[in-house]
Amino acid sequence: MPQTFEVIMDGSRLVFKEIARLKGKLHQGHTADGLYFRCCDFRFWDRFLAFLKFLFNGRFDIFAWPGGLTMLLLGQEYGHPDMREATFYWIEKMLALHHTNRVFMEMHGKHKGRCGAYASTESLAGKSDDELFRLQLQHHLRMKRMLEERFAGVEGFKAVIIYDEAVEQTDEFVFSNLENNKPLSKAA
Repeated sequence: MPQTFEVIMDGSRLVFKEIARLKGKLHQGHTADGLYFRCCDFRFWDRFLAFLKFLFNGRFDIFAWPGGLTMLLLGQEYGHPDMREATFYWIEKMLALHHTNRVFMEMHGKHKGRCGAYASTESLAGKSDDELFRLQLQHHLRMKRMLEERFAGVEGFKAVIIYDEAVEQTDEFVFSNLENNKPLSKAA
């Protein structure tokens, strides 16, 4: 039998009715494995949550926004509201609150899983999947530098780029992290 509870507030009677009851223990302590920024696209959530549980036991603060961290830090460059300082503010607060020093930024693959926030931005209309992928990667490299400069005072701070790709032939999602960002040596 679903449970209900009531709250009287500002002259109104608010009734909450239980819609689900799930088993599971609350994590003890307030230490997270990191902050994780990703796109809010519902098509990826089941695989994304399985990935977090597999790799990190799910102890992350998840921030989901159209276009992920890109549209929060760089969106104003494409006609979206400027949310940069508010985003930095909340990153700083959450790093301290949950005693972590890592920020993860996820980006989508360049084919069927491409980011709709990029594809639907007017100033980016007409760009190919490859052009949008390269732009998204440039943005993530830029944000990595921005975060590492902004939070240089946080001991051991690390910004990590995660790339996800849908593999249609095998019905899988592959998650990868950027291992290095070194210039190619020039041939003699």
